[in-house]
Amino acid sequence: MLADEFPSISDILRRDRVRQSCEMDDAVIDRAEVAALLFNVSDIARSVERIEALLGGDDEEEEADEN
Repeated sequence: MLADEFPSISDILRRDRVRQSCEMDDAVIDRAEVAALLFNVSDIARSVERIEALLGGDDEEEEADEN
């Protein structure tokens, strides 16, 4: 193998410096917020199902009438 195929030490250090400078100090969203969002989405899905049930559910009957 040729030495040109491997990155130089300075390339490795430069990449590491760039990677570190791009890291964020704080997480964009933490675990508790993710859990809360999942519960909210679950609640919304249940509400939509209840609304669909109140409105008569599927539109299969209407689609069959149209054909």
